[in-house]
Amino acid sequence: MIEVKSNDKESELKDYCQQWLGFLASGDFEAANRLVDSKNCYGLSWGEKEIAEVILDYYGEPTEIEIHNYDITECEPNYLVRNDRGLLYDFNLPINGELTDLTVQFEFNPKSKDLFEVVIHDIHVL
Repeated sequence: MIEVKSNDKESELKDYCQQWLGFLASGDFEAANRLVDSKNCYGLSWGEKEIAEVILDYYGEPTEIEIHNYDITECEPNYLVRNDRGLLYDFNLPINGELTDLTVQFEFNPKSKDLFEVVIHDIHVL
């Protein structure tokens, strides 16, 4: 869960997602997983195995993979507020020194006034 108290919700979500990306870049998938509260609406959790599979599908063949901790502001981020007060934040995943077309879609589902459940809805090419 993330508590979002400031008026600059977009900045808080960017920082949260930046932390998640930093964990991935350092190879700490367990720490990245701890930032996500629930499976997505399809019952999928985005752990190391699932992320590796989607990256393999993206490249089409086995290849060395290095996820980079680029500043998310350079990763074509998008921020939206849903009608139910839910928040969406997505960005393109930086891999092997370039920005890919793989978009990581975070959902922040409202649980109380300032508290949001964190879900990775999907990682795919939009």
